[in-house]
Amino acid sequence: MTISAIVVIIAGIVIAAIQFMNATIQTVRITDLVLIVILGLCLIASLCLAPRGVSSSDKGITVHLMCGRIFIPKNDIVQIEPYSDDKGTMRICGIGGVFGYVGLYRNGQFGKFSCFATDFSRSFVIYRQAKRPLVVTVEDKAVLEL
Repeated sequence: MTISAIVVIIAGIVIAAIQFMNATIQTVRITDLVLIVILGLCLIASLCLAPRGVSSSDKGITVHLMCGRIFIPKNDIVQIEPYSDDKGTMRICGIGGVFGYVGLYRNGQFGKFSCFATDFSRSFVIYRQAKRPLVVTVEDKAVLEL
């Protein structure tokens, strides 16, 4: 999915750039430029938000992204349990498969949740105090044992 999406986005940028350089009509040039900017921003945002892994310490759990991280203090964690997709998950806003599943999702089991997962079959739900649950993928579930 990721490779296919990257190829399509880059092809779209290249085609729009070629049209931009060859166009003589101002509205066509503006349209091509807007398309290049939108596709470029989508690619950069997808890459920056891509989950790289999860680590834990005695202070809490850190979700590592390509550009940044999300820290969940140990005090905010109510419960951690395996993620199951029995109730049908629906993406509300975010990325659905390009570099991972990132964004705001909803399902029948626990409602709205934030997601930074690469493989739902190896994912866990981190329930937090006063915040929506967070779904993350881990290689070894021992990482989540605080």
